[in-house]
Amino acid sequence: MLWSIPAFACKCNHQDIESSFKSADFVFVANIYSTVNEFPGLQQNNPILLSRAKIVKSYKSPSEFSFYQTKEVTLLSSSLDTCDYPFVAHGKYLIFGFLDSDSEFVYSSHCLSTKVFSELSTAELATLSRLATEYKNASQNSTQVDENLVEIVDWNSNRKMNTLLLENKGLIMENKILKYSLILITVLGLIALFLTMRKK
Repeated sequence: MLWSIPAFACKCNHQDIESSFKSADFVFVANIYSTVNEFPGLQQNNPILLSRAKIVKSYKSPSEFSFYQTKEVTLLSSSLDTCDYPFVAHGKYLIFGFLDSDSEFVYSSHCLSTKVFSELSTAELATLSRLATEYKNASQNSTQVDENLVEIVDWNSNRKMNTLLLENKGLIMENKILKYSLILITVLGLIALFLTMRKK
């Protein structure tokens, strides 16, 4: 019990739409039609949950992946990883996802802005459209690779690395809050000390 708590606790701050877009490998809207198909996990009583979805709209999409050709995607969540977003209900979702290197399924995180599509505000939808346009333009304007060179891209993103990166962003934010709080407390303390000395 003492070892399991730090190992499996999700420690990250929730990211907004823009930060989530930058962090994720894939951003798309999908209609989930099959949920909570349980398969045995690595540990007993910790099943892997698989859901099936139809991709409706893509905002960030490396097109070489087969599920972008078929528009069908399998969503993965492990009950062992408390950061995994569990897709347990049918419906339309905005999904910020990563590729699981072992299964080539897509998983998301509670740290990102994955949510039911109807919960998105008009401002968030506008932000998504802007980010998608910027992403598309950046992809088109990227430097052309010389035909004599071979570019190797590893899209098998590492689950542990993604989790650590999200946790790190959360810790950076917490450190900023603590830093500003400490400055504020110091300033208030100096003001109080100054007022006390003036009274004397």
